[in-house]
Order: sequence, then C-alpha cells, then structure tokens
Amino acid sequence: MKMILRNTTNISKKYIRFIKWKLYQMKKKFKTLLYAEVFIKRLTNRKEIFRATIKLGVPGRDIIISHKEHSLSKLWKESVQDIHRYLSKHKKRSLNIGN
Repeated sequence: MKMILRNTTNISKKYIRFIKWKLYQMKKKFKTLLYAEVFIKRLTNRKEIFRATIKLGVPGRDIIISHKEHSLSKLWKESVQDIHRYLSKHKKRSLNIGN
C-alpha cells in the first residue's frame, strides 16, 4: 500500500506513527485499500485548530474524509472511526456487486 503524509504543521511524530499504524491495520482488515493520502494542516495559530483530510484509494471512487478539531487525539479518533465505517460500507457494496 502506498501512503503519503503531508504535514504542514510541527506536530509530534507519535501522531504520525499512530495514523500510519491505524491505516496499515485497516489495510490488513479490509484488503481493498490501495493507497492513502493524509494531509495535516493547522488552521489558526492562536487556538490551534487542526484539520486532517484523508483520501483513501479503493476500487471505484476514492473516499475523502475531513475533520477539524482542537485536539489531535480527538481528531485521529474521529478520523479512524470514519475510515473504519466507510471501508466496511465499501466492502459490503463490493460483495453485493459481485453476486
């Protein structure tokens, strides 16, 4: 699986390792994930609002997930839940098309 991380902020490496680890787990579980692009951006300097945009390459149309949050841990938690939900939905659709 090809993974691209574009970090325009100065966040800790532990968050980057976490999101990579979670994406590789999703790849093992669903097997339909071809590539992932993660864009991390800081929107404001004062309150530190972060935005993560995740583009998931699956057969058919790509899945794009975007979240804004003050805390990076909450941001990743919400993003991972959405990734799981969309990939499971995509897996069910691809199984129905095959029948």
